[in-house]
Amino acid sequence: MGELLSPLCVAKQTFGYISHQMFLALWRWSVRRHPNKGRKWVAHKYFLNLQGQWTFHGWFKKAGKYGVIRLFDIAKVPIKRHVKIMSQANPFDPFWEGFLNERKVKNTGRNSWSDPVATAL
Repeated sequence: MGELLSPLCVAKQTFGYISHQMFLALWRWSVRRHPNKGRKWVAHKYFLNLQGQWTFHGWFKKAGKYGVIRLFDIAKVPIKRHVKIMSQANPFDPFWEGFLNERKVKNTGRNSWSDPVATAL
């Protein structure tokens, strides 16, 4: 846990570490849940192999159709550096209106999700 708090560690490494720990916790849980089943059976039931990565998933049925809900992988979050606003920029000063509008347009899609995230099954 100490390596998570190190100032020399970058977010990408931290997200990868957290993702790996989540996988280990889910793997241990799924194996413990089915003590009489083999590892391959457990892997087939709870995990999908997507581009070489085992992804925890669950099946659901809605309106007669089956679907898959995958666990969000924090390691795939793109890291974007924060650009500070100039200290002189004032939202109430018309001189800075162009600068602030340009920043707003550039950052619009930053927090949008490409895939919807399921909050509950």
